[in-house]
Amino acid sequence: ADEPSRAAAIRRMVELEVSLDSGVDLDDLSARYGFEAGVGEGDRWVQGGYRQILDALADGLDVRLSSPVRRVVIEPDGVQVDDLHADAVIVTVPVAVLSAGSIQFDPPLPATHQAALSLLTTGRVEKVALRCTERCWPVSRSGYLRVVDGRPGCVSEWLDLTDHVGAPVITGIVVGPWLDDVWHLDDADIGEWALRVLRTAR
Repeated sequence: ADEPSRAAAIRRMVELEVSLDSGVDLDDLSARYGFEAGVGEGDRWVQGGYRQILDALADGLDVRLSSPVRRVVIEPDGVQVDDLHADAVIVTVPVAVLSAGSIQFDPPLPATHQAALSLLTTGRVEKVALRCTERCWPVSRSGYLRVVDGRPGCVSEWLDLTDHVGAPVITGIVVGPWLDDVWHLDDADIGEWALRVLRTAR
């Protein structure tokens, strides 16, 4: 193959093997942490969903949902989180929330932390699940389908769950420019888009 087509093939392989797992372009990915084992042997399903794990861990706790935190203040006798006072807090939020300054810290985060946050990006990955009246996508022996189109970065991977759940169900992850095409659509239109993509799978 000529050099341009070979480079394009290599780029597409990188997108399928690396960008698909991370949700970011290779140029924005850490060389140290960008390559990790993906889905494969030894994976297990949690029957009934992950909610049952959360319910067990949260039993007896005062859990408050839909309560965005705006301010965290360290005080001599503890920590003030908006209108709540605690002896200590563990703040675990997405990097994008910290980078955007959505939470005000007093005292502010160290300058080194703020500098590092300004250099980090967040992967964009969307999950789509379809339940249909019939299996209207190609059948893969492994259960996995990978789909690409002509635009750089437009890749998706789908897992056919039909044989496991007893109904035509498939779920997939979508990354790259395709997200810009679908994020604003309603569920029905996303479903139509996904079926069009799946029909091109091999």
